Order: sequence, then structure tokens, then C-alpha cells
Amino acid sequence: MNCFSIGFKNDSRIKAVDIGYRFHPAHWGKGYATESNLACIEYAKQHMNLNHVLGDAVAENLGSIKVLLKLGMSYISQYQEDEFTLNRYEIFLKS
Repeated sequence: MNCFSIGFKNDSRIKAVDIGYRFHPAHWGKGYATESNLACIEYAKQHMNLNHVLGDAVAENLGSIKVLLKLGMSYISQYQEDEFTLNRYEIFLKS
């Protein structure tokens, strides 16, 4: 099964817009996450009224952290959720 999901969600829990993605493991490491999320960020800059977007990744998930950094996001904090330690990143879309 080749499932994937990419996009923004208005997360009421954190009171912000979050970018996220999920790919079947067969598609990991091929650049799809970076390419598709860069397209989402560019679309948001041109067509959405967003000032900034957040992205979270499990601290041990170096692949996802690399994707967030390639999107131009900057690390802002680390937090605990259930048994996971997550890193939070942010990008400002408007100057």
C-alpha cells in the first residue's frame, strides 16, 4: 500500500498552523517530503494568509528534522508529549 499525506492543519491544541506529512516507508529518503512540503510552503506564501507555520518532529527522527530544516524552518523549542520528546520548528512566511 502506497499511502501518503501532506499539508497544513490548523491545530487548536497548539493554536497554530502545523505542516506535516506521512509517507509509506518504501518512499522514505527519496526527497518526496522535502519537495512536496516546499511546494506547500510556497503555496502558503502566495495564496494563504499565514504569518508563520510550525513543524514538529520526534527528536530521534533525524530524517524529518532534516526536512524541516530544508524548508527553512528554525528550531524554537523541545517538549514532551506522552513518551516522546519532540522538537518544534518554525518558519515566518511574511516579512
